[in-house]
Amino acid sequence: DLSLIDSAKRTAYIEKWQHRYDQGSMLADQEHTYIAIKRMVNDLHEMHTAFLPPKEASALFQSTQGNLVGIGAPMTRLGMKSALKALGENPSAAALKSLNLISASTPIVVYPAPAANSPAEKAGLIGGDQIVAVDGKTTIGRSLNEVVDTIKGNGEEGSQVVLSVKRPTDGSFTDKEITITRQAVHFPQVSTKLLGNDFLQVKVMNFTHAVAGEFSDALYLACTGKTLPYDTKQLTEAIKAYEPNRDCSLKGLVIDFRNNGGGVMNEALDMGQTLMAKGTTITIQQRSGDSSIEVRQRLEANQYIEEMLENGNVVKSRSSARVFRVLPDVPIVVLVNGMSASASEILAGMLQVNGLATVVGTPSFGKEVGQAFKPIDFGSAIKLTTFRFLPGGAALGAGIIPDYEVELPDAFIDNPFTSEDTQLTKAIEVLARGQAALDEAHSQAAIAAKEKRSIEVQAEHAKRDLRI
Repeated sequence: DLSLIDSAKRTAYIEKWQHRYDQGSMLADQEHTYIAIKRMVNDLHEMHTAFLPPKEASALFQSTQGNLVGIGAPMTRLGMKSALKALGENPSAAALKSLNLISASTPIVVYPAPAANSPAEKAGLIGGDQIVAVDGKTTIGRSLNEVVDTIKGNGEEGSQVVLSVKRPTDGSFTDKEITITRQAVHFPQVSTKLLGNDFLQVKVMNFTHAVAGEFSDALYLACTGKTLPYDTKQLTEAIKAYEPNRDCSLKGLVIDFRNNGGGVMNEALDMGQTLMAKGTTITIQQRSGDSSIEVRQRLEANQYIEEMLENGNVVKSRSSARVFRVLPDVPIVVLVNGMSASASEILAGMLQVNGLATVVGTPSFGKEVGQAFKPIDFGSAIKLTTFRFLPGGAALGAGIIPDYEVELPDAFIDNPFTSEDTQLTKAIEVLARGQAALDEAHSQAAIAAKEKRSIEVQAEHAKRDLRI
């Protein structure tokens, strides 16, 4: 908290933060000890800081690696938007708890398709399959997380799971039993789809430790029809020989960050370098004792430059070779929604602030702070907020405000297999307009409209944060 640079404030703050959970037998068992630690951490009143018991700590660590033992199939529930709206504006806790359980009208379904070469794909599971039972036990009356955990199993490779599925076929359903052998899976976080007119859609699901490499590989393949070599010498030669505006056949790019809650910040910065020729990438603000620390990063020609300032004065500067740029000078559209957060906002904001991309969708989450993952005793950890980020050097504020705000229809949210993705349709339209759409997004009228919208979104997010 930058306000705690004032040592008197800091002393007063620490003195009132007392341990008060050791009365009687409150700490006699593990469950109540975890409750005590959670309450103590929650007293910081920082919504992204949390104590993580071993199971949650392990899950978070694995999610940043993109590795797990399982079947490699993403899943969601159909009909949830309509079901939530039916509860009214202020649903009770009991109603929300009930909605959390799978029903016949809100079934669990494979969406999008299983990862390429995953155990699920090899066994024949496809996008759209409804999971009605796992190892003979119905999914009705269970939560999505519970069912997914059952499908993953206990992390034992070679174990099997039997899924009973209903597959949509010509207006009806075909019943299938699919046996899948669990394996260690690297779940790809990047998928691509050619949209016509030499436009490419790249969907980024999460910012894991491998996602920047997946992103550049996918772009290079789409640009050239060739894969980047794995041999270090051959890779260096390929990078030196590559010239984006000469060698890439793409005419436009849609980057889809919808429902991407972020992850590893440095991956977002590396991905930005594959898209940008030059510009400010990020500014990071931190506190160190009585000092305000600011780290400013930018791209210049073939160099990535980082400066550290302490109380406004430059105390350190260094430069390094940049990640090679893959994308040529073509229109870029970024898709965001209310679940796009953290690293998603860093990269989307970086491109928007530098005038390199237009943004389509709905306002992003507005998470302008980042966390450190601190392992502690017995496999548990603390996820602790340690810095504030400014994408492209500009304050995030309420979040990424789209240049073209487009809501998804309820019908698509309920069932993406049968309805139009209106946000993607708008993104393609914006790409086709090219520079004209970008100029319109940066007009005085558009800037004023986004500033007004930002104030509205800030108020909406304040209410949301209070609920959280």
